Amino acid sequence: MRKPYSDETRNDVVEKYLLGESVREIHDSTGVSTGSISEYINDFVSKIERKTIDTIHDFFKIIRKNGMQPKDAFYGHVVFSILLKHNLDPKQIHSFVKSVLSMAKQNELSAERLIGLCNTVSTIQSNSDVPLHEIENHCAELVKTKDELELSIDKLSNQHKQSQSNLYALLKKNKLTEQQVEKTIHALKFLENFGFSLSDADSVCNMLQNAKSQGYDVSKICSYLGQDKSVDLRLREKQLKLDDVEKRTHKLEKNHEELSLMHENLLLRHKSVAESVDSVECLAKNGVLEKDIVYWQKIFDTFGLTPADFLAELEKAGNAKKLFRKLNSVNTKLKKECESLEKKKSWLEDKSEELSSEISNGAEFGKKNLKKITDHAELQINNAVTITKKSLGDFMKQNQIQMNLTQKQYKEYFSDLVSNLENLLEHSHKAEHSLSKMESLKPLYDLVNGKFDLLVSIPQVIIILDKLYVGLKNSNLDKHMLYSDVKRIRENLLDLLSHA
Repeated sequence: MRKPYSDETRNDVVEKYLLGESVREIHDSTGVSTGSISEYINDFVSKIERKTIDTIHDFFKIIRKNGMQPKDAFYGHVVFSILLKHNLDPKQIHSFVKSVLSMAKQNELSAERLIGLCNTVSTIQSNSDVPLHEIENHCAELVKTKDELELSIDKLSNQHKQSQSNLYALLKKNKLTEQQVEKTIHALKFLENFGFSLSDADSVCNMLQNAKSQGYDVSKICSYLGQDKSVDLRLREKQLKLDDVEKRTHKLEKNHEELSLMHENLLLRHKSVAESVDSVECLAKNGVLEKDIVYWQKIFDTFGLTPADFLAELEKAGNAKKLFRKLNSVNTKLKKECESLEKKKSWLEDKSEELSSEISNGAEFGKKNLKKITDHAELQINNAVTITKKSLGDFMKQNQIQMNLTQKQYKEYFSDLVSNLENLLEHSHKAEHSLSKMESLKPLYDLVNGKFDLLVSIPQVIIILDKLYVGLKNSNLDKHMLYSDVKRIRENLLDLLSHA
């Protein structure tokens, strides 16, 4: 039973499949079994048209070939869409971006900071009645107004200090106190409110005395007259106006700072736009269409990729495709070898008993009919025939043992063909080697069956004698005698071949 995997793992497998990875690569990176991977892929493919999947694979192949990430491709597509929307040439985007980044670097600004300033300027321009191209002049006017207000305030402050100093000097000279002066000033203002001056003070005093003599309360009259607060109101109004001027001054200072930032942002934005225009023009000169830039930008934005990631993914996809093709080629070759080995296995199983029977019958037949061999040879090889007969019998027994061992090894080996392919090839070579040995005895079978062909069989018999000559080196027999007999037989056969 297959191990169940989470939906996240399933989605990861499908995503890697769409990116062009093979089942083996997905298995190596995720640890999911190949059976489950194939099941997930088949389930996904059954829900989508094959043409769509091929298009997705081709898309990732293209973007990886250019060393890009999918998100970079879609991001570029969106950027190009924006450029086209504002009637900009996408071919100039490269030079434009390059000039913007260069200008930002010269002004010690990061790309993010530059974009933020541009957004700020755009916001200020959209929320202000001042046109974008007049913001700089407007800022200059505000700065000038601010400087004039500061000078005016400083001048008034100096005048106030000078008046205060003169007042203290006069008070000191006339030996008066501030309280006395304030009372006098208050009296003068009181008279002025009723249209009198200091020269009319005597008349006012006489008027108050007459009122008192007629029974009026002079204190109430003065208190009532003192209720006129027009002077205080004017003072308060002036104070309010002064406060309002100060507030407006602070507000103007703030506006000046904001406009200064807006001006800087506007300059940066202007540089950025100029660099973008240059980049788009450069791309146009290099044959990059505006529509292509827009499409790529949409692709980059959709997948959230950068151009560098997009190029890297394309390169990975290309390498993965090459590896996949190579693995497919190796897999096809291995399948062919497996089919060949299966055929050899079947042939060995079918021919095993037959070959064993033929070898036994051939050996027995050879023992009974060795005399026929001596009829075709000279009398000098009689003793050598006996030794050769015995050696051939041992050789046939060894071949029989080797065949049995090989057959047993093949039966065990083919039970686990997939996991032990290398051992199968090794045993196959051993089987072929044994078969070649058995085929080398064919001239002897032809000899005893009366099918002896001098021109064909004698050279093969000579080869067998040479092998026998080498094999006798490790035996306990009389080597000198055997060597001489084998040598003599070989010479006679050569002589027979020369007269054929």
